[in-house]
Amino acid sequence: MSVKRITVTEQLINEVRAQILRREMLPGQPVTEDAIAAKMGVSRPTMRHALVALESEGLLSRSATNRVLRVTQLSAADIRQAYRARRVLELSGIDAVADAPQARLDDFWRVISEIEQAVAGETADIQVTSDFKMHESIVDLLDSPDLSALELQLLTRLRLTAIDLAYEDEWQSLITANRRLCELITTRQVAEARKELGRRLAESERLALQSVRQP
Repeated sequence: MSVKRITVTEQLINEVRAQILRREMLPGQPVTEDAIAAKMGVSRPTMRHALVALESEGLLSRSATNRVLRVTQLSAADIRQAYRARRVLELSGIDAVADAPQARLDDFWRVISEIEQAVAGETADIQVTSDFKMHESIVDLLDSPDLSALELQLLTRLRLTAIDLAYEDEWQSLITANRRLCELITTRQVAEARKELGRRLAESERLALQSVRQP
């Protein structure tokens, strides 16, 4: 069995990405190459490559006026655009349920199990990531690596506005909703699954927009 070797640059990308998604680096916060390279104990050129990669993911952005690199701060327009794209991708994934092999559909129950395990014992960032796997799996039914990569990029950017579910009953409600969607998918109830997913995306978009409007 081959083991993939992770380069220093890949390690940096993973670490800085994790810090952003854990909100240790907040939206709008400046990111200076010198400071973060010193903090991580790496050279500036190596750090530069990592920051360029995170910029391409949309987690970092440069100001149009002074070119300062900052953690991306999504606007309401950015969020609406991301959810329009998610609807196209995920509802197309639901349409693919009709012709998908049953074994692939049954695998959604494994995703549900992972979400339940994450809610039981992990941190909030891991819990949100596990929930996103449900949506990634839906797009994966399209059998297009490019579309799956786009979905992952959209979800990663939207993590910048993710609302932490602070109470156990809120997470249990999310699990219940995921189980309901999973049941519709595995029994090929496409029309009902489209309605359920559309409802969930609308509510998620509402909360994301609410978060950027807060002072």
